[in-house]
Amino acid sequence: MIETKQELAIVFGVTGNMAFALGNVLMGLKKHNPDLNEDIIVFEQGISEKDKNLLSSIIPCNFYEYQFPFDNPEFSADCLNRFTHLSFSRYECFRLLDKYKNVLWLDIDILIQRDISGILDYDLECGMRNAGVMFINDKLENNNEIADWCYKRTMELAPYLTFADQGIINLMIQEFNLEVQELNLKYNCHPGFKRAPDAYILHTFCPEKFWNYYNNKEWNEDYKEWLKMGGSPYTGKRVSSVHKFFKERSLPNPFRSPRNFVKHFFANKKAIQ
Repeated sequence: MIETKQELAIVFGVTGNMAFALGNVLMGLKKHNPDLNEDIIVFEQGISEKDKNLLSSIIPCNFYEYQFPFDNPEFSADCLNRFTHLSFSRYECFRLLDKYKNVLWLDIDILIQRDISGILDYDLECGMRNAGVMFINDKLENNNEIADWCYKRTMELAPYLTFADQGIINLMIQEFNLEVQELNLKYNCHPGFKRAPDAYILHTFCPEKFWNYYNNKEWNEDYKEWLKMGGSPYTGKRVSSVHKFFKERSLPNPFRSPRNFVKHFFANKKAIQ
């Protein structure tokens, strides 16, 4: 007897110090998508039992401790300063197609501010705007082979990867000749874009996040609610006022990128004069 597949899994990869961010995402899902019939899958490393219980009180979650499945000496300290093993837990989305008709991967540096159920209308093998929001369905063949291939290529290319998971996913699409549809910008819109107020998902896909730079009312309110519940707080630093000054004026930061700043200065010197 063939087991009936469940409709949808929404998948996250989360380290213990980022439980607060997942809490905000789950609050957005619950608030704006109350009728969405989904299972929440969380691949995690180091989330405390207290935070797990709090997260599951928002929406029931299935937690799985994630281990990169291969011993790879090529993952040097330099590699892991640029990305963590949990970046690659998104490969497990392909295996989940054995159990689910649809699988949606979401990064946790997002804000869900509207109903996202329309993403289920994408009826191709794979939909994405970047690997931070990736939607796949069970039209995708060889799903476990694809997952194995992604891990294998990650091990081979680890020393050269910058945007680690995105690079491997791009190569995988070419290798398996997948039919990929670009998701509408409303499902993966940066908060600095003009269309941000009307987007369904805001995604801070840069170093500047909701918790260290952007002053977003809804995100702030959800974060306060998370703290009120007793959840672990954000413990990192906020973006410096100097960086913010140059960022808001679209200028190269002379402390981080002195060469780019000098080029910009001389390129615009005539206009300044």
